[in-house]
Amino acid sequence: MQAEAQREYGLTPDDVHDSFNFFMHTGIDTQGRPYIARQTSKKGDYVDLLALIDVLAVPNVCGADIMATSDFSAKPIAITIFEGLESDLAAVPRWPKYKNQRSPADFKNKTIKPDRELRRDPGYVPDFTNVPIRTAEVPVQLDPQELAMMRDLQQTGNYGVTPAEVLRYVFFSWWIERFMHGPKHFEDLRAQRSRLNR
Repeated sequence: MQAEAQREYGLTPDDVHDSFNFFMHTGIDTQGRPYIARQTSKKGDYVDLLALIDVLAVPNVCGADIMATSDFSAKPIAITIFEGLESDLAAVPRWPKYKNQRSPADFKNKTIKPDRELRRDPGYVPDFTNVPIRTAEVPVQLDPQELAMMRDLQQTGNYGVTPAEVLRYVFFSWWIERFMHGPKHFEDLRAQRSRLNR
């Protein structure tokens, strides 16, 4: 998605750098394994950024309806761009200067060579994958014990509001735990499940 968005300015996938995921809840467990946990951000949470130089920023919402990054549902994000004032820049604290910090004056070749100036391609036509998003309802039959467990999880308020949201959360967390070979998920759900099974 980010590579496609940057293509509008003539950039290639090689120009895509690591994203900075504000609301993605990740960490390292006591065994040194990376994990993705339940998202804790709430509707209305926001981050203010102040650009100190000209930037091309690509809002890349790291969310998926089958992954934990957005609690198994695609969520919208609103972005508002304001023009900064001189008073905003004046309020920025002075950057610290470190002993090992170097500047172009320290280089043998003191001229910084920019690769290319960014220019928007007026003929650009977006070609994102999986757009538009399509959804389909899938009927699921639960036996009385499964239904009771699902309702217990629903009452915690941690796994969704509706029965469908809770079931989706439980199913995909099970799938990730069983089949995914990347970061592990849901220590909290595993603990909750073991309490319900006692």
